[in-house]
Amino acid sequence: MIIFFLFREVYYMLEMTIRAETSSAYYKILDSILSFFIFFEFLTLILTSIRHKGHVSLIFLLSLGVTALIRVLLIYHDNLIGVLAISCSILILIVGIIVLKKIHFPRRQ
Repeated sequence: MIIFFLFREVYYMLEMTIRAETSSAYYKILDSILSFFIFFEFLTLILTSIRHKGHVSLIFLLSLGVTALIRVLLIYHDNLIGVLAISCSILILIVGIIVLKKIHFPRRQ
């Protein structure tokens, strides 16, 4: 199903690109591109889960969250408080990734 939605999003994206007449169409194209990458990340998550027999790294999930929030930040810029909340969420996830890497992969001397 995800592959179907992925190709459907590519079709809509190409269709909107060909018929782009106004400046508001460019925002719809950008939204379509971001939706495409969301489906692509879900597909990557499923393939990683299948490849590792149902186990997915927490670092991988946190990095997916960071990229998803960055995509949201690209299109959500109307409300300053919302932008600050998303930015703080990205910072918290990045700190979590760093702490998790320090705990699981300590440097050997």
